[in-house]
Amino acid sequence: MLFQNRSLRWREISTPCLRAGNSREGENNANFVAYHWNRRRRGGGAAFVASAQAQDTPTDYFSISIAAARPDADISLLGLTGNVDFDTGAGVHWAAGRDHGNFRGEVEGSYSNADASNVAGSGDTVALMVNGWFDIDTGTAFTPFIGGGIGAARVSFENESDTGFAAQIGAGVAYQMNDSTAVEVGLRYLNVDSINFGGVSVNLDVSSILIGLRFSF
Repeated sequence: MLFQNRSLRWREISTPCLRAGNSREGENNANFVAYHWNRRRRGGGAAFVASAQAQDTPTDYFSISIAAARPDADISLLGLTGNVDFDTGAGVHWAAGRDHGNFRGEVEGSYSNADASNVAGSGDTVALMVNGWFDIDTGTAFTPFIGGGIGAARVSFENESDTGFAAQIGAGVAYQMNDSTAVEVGLRYLNVDSINFGGVSVNLDVSSILIGLRFSF
C-alpha cells in the first residue's frame, strides 16, 4: 500500500509537467515534482524500515481455549491387549509464550475429562507441554499455523493414576481481530506413553478440537 500510494501521487503531480512539454512551466513543474518526490521517498523509506523493525520485535502473549476432546487407550497385560473407548469429553488449554514473527514458542497446560464408553469409569488427563508453532504469513488477517511439542502428562482413571512422557502435533488458523487479539481454531493430537495402572500398560491418545483467544502484549 505504501508504494502504491507513492505511485498514485507521482502520476497525479507529474501530469501537469507532462502536458507542459519542454516549456519553462514544464521545467518548473519537473523541479517541483523531483523535490517533493525525493522528500516523500526519504520519509517513506524511514517509515517502511520502522514498520519492518516493529514486525521483527518479539511480543509476549497469553492464550486460552476450550476443547472437545476424544481419548482412546490401548492397554496390555501379560501379553493380552485391549482397548478402552471414550465418549467425547471437554477440556481447557492455556499457554504463555513469545511471538518471534513466523515462529512462536510457548509453555502450555491442559486438562481434559471424558467418560469411557465400553467400560465403567471416566478418565482425566493433565498435561504440561513446551510447544513450537510456525506461522504461515498469507498477507491477510488469517494466519495458518503448524507445530507441536513435548512434555509430561498425568493420566487418571478411577482410582489409578500415573505420569508419562507426552508428545503432540497440531495445526490451525488464527484470525487477527486487532493488534492485540486473535481468535484461534485448531486440531491437536496428544500421545502419552509408558503409563502403568497396577501392572496394566496403557498408551493413551487424545484428539482435540480447540477454539480460543490469544492476547498479545
